[in-house]
Amino acid sequence: MTTTDAPRHSILHAGLLPLQAVAWAGTVAGFFFVPQAAVVGWAHFARLMAALYLLFQLLICVEWAFAVNATLLDKDWGAVLVAGTALFAAGGCAGVGLLAWRYAPRGGCSLNAGLIALVALLGVAMALLSVTEARPPAAGLFTAASLWAYLVYVAWTALASLPPSARCYPSSAPTPAGLRVASLVVTLAALGYTALSSAASGVAAVSLSGDAKGDPDAARPSFFHGVFACAACYVAMIFTAWEMHPASIQAAVVDVGWAPFWLKAATVLVGGALYCFAMVAPALFPGRDFS
Repeated sequence: MTTTDAPRHSILHAGLLPLQAVAWAGTVAGFFFVPQAAVVGWAHFARLMAALYLLFQLLICVEWAFAVNATLLDKDWGAVLVAGTALFAAGGCAGVGLLAWRYAPRGGCSLNAGLIALVALLGVAMALLSVTEARPPAAGLFTAASLWAYLVYVAWTALASLPPSARCYPSSAPTPAGLRVASLVVTLAALGYTALSSAASGVAAVSLSGDAKGDPDAARPSFFHGVFACAACYVAMIFTAWEMHPASIQAAVVDVGWAPFWLKAATVLVGGALYCFAMVAPALFPGRDFS
């Protein structure tokens, strides 16, 4: 494996492991002596980095959808492509129906119904734009269906983050603690996969053609650590329910509150807008080559 950073950065990344362990332990221990005001300031910074991580996660999903679609087309695996498209589309439709049944069972649930309607309309727009002649070569119904299914999942996590004081909060019992723990484990696994994938591929620029650019074996230590730092901040925000002050954190439930709800709802909108823009980019910028 080669590196795209300077050799000295590579040594700091892959070598000097005993010193790295000492530095990590010292950082963890030293944080217990940080003044309260500095901790609150760091919490605001972690909020920003956590939001940035969600953007990385969206880029990874877009990149994955284009890459898989291009691979299936190159191998002429039409049956697999159709089956995958149908599976993601059916899952997304079922998810929207379940969200409407659980979180918008009656009139007056305007906030919940608005988010559910948004993700449904995004699915229609993404599908229509994916079959136009202006779309990138590697785009198609599979890319639209797979990314839409992910956005439906994000919408579900947003609605699951609603605080009990929210209007139209589900009348059934809250999610059992065991299921919340299982959901957290799945989230941590997704965080690790996303961080590793983005660090390995360097998704600073997503190839709309589905072709890899540059050296696919090149490691980027600085990008690797940057993505993992953002992921760590995101995990910290999940555990503290995106709260800033100790009194609020003690009363908070993991990943429940208005802050995580609005951030995830915004992620749905940004994700759909990002994909739609990718579909019309060749028409908006005819001078660029998207083949």
